[in-house]
Amino acid sequence: MDRWEFGDPMEVAARRQAAAQRQERACGQCERKISMDWRGQTLHACGQKRRTYGVRCEFFRMKESA
Repeated sequence: MDRWEFGDPMEVAARRQAAAQRQERACGQCERKISMDWRGQTLHACGQKRRTYGVRCEFFRMKESA
């Protein structure tokens, strides 16, 4: 755990939520986004090898709406 995670629980929750929103804004609509449930949490990842979810890359493509 990082140092900031030992602080006020409300600030920790707000910071984690803000980070999740930034990641969703950058990669949330990409067709390579992978989501899975693990131990009660929903985790997101990039389906492209060696890419970090939350950092928009050159492989970003919007999902086609049907």
